[in-house]
Amino acid sequence: MNVLCWLVLTLQSHGAEPCVVHTASEHPTQLALVAAGVGLAVVPTLGLGPLPAGIRVVDVEPAPIRRVCATWRTDGSVRPSVLAVVEALAEAGGTAGPVASPRPAPRRGTTAGAP
Repeated sequence: MNVLCWLVLTLQSHGAEPCVVHTASEHPTQLALVAAGVGLAVVPTLGLGPLPAGIRVVDVEPAPIRRVCATWRTDGSVRPSVLAVVEALAEAGGTAGPVASPRPAPRRGTTAGAP
């Protein structure tokens, strides 16, 4: 679920009906719109950067969960650089247990999981 859907559903669950008239993907643009008084933004901590004057940051409770997936070519699994990056991502994300083995890519003309 993307952030906009999450935000709309969260507001609706609290009895508010948001009026979304514009969206922006870039965090600096979102923050500039907030600073101009024409919106609000849900921005990850890494996307905050320097804040324009007058912006108030409030932690979201419960904190949203982000799922990050790494993909690489099957034959890349033997490369130490690929393994190091995947292991670093797993460690940073706090995953438990060993890093999952790569799943084979779907054949052309099929979808993942299809026979």
